[in-house]
Amino acid sequence: MAGIRYWTCDGLNERPHALRLDEDRIGEADEAWVPVLTPDGPGMLVWHNSD
Repeated sequence: MAGIRYWTCDGLNERPHALRLDEDRIGEADEAWVPVLTPDGPGMLVWHNSD
């Protein structure tokens, strides 16, 4: 997931960060979302499910 960037801002500066797979929540993964860790805490990476 190093190619997917998550942008954060401290109120003055914006910076990109790489998302990391949240291996502790991998059981929550599905075909259209994967649990990730962001600088702001846990999140979900989602995309359109073509089914």
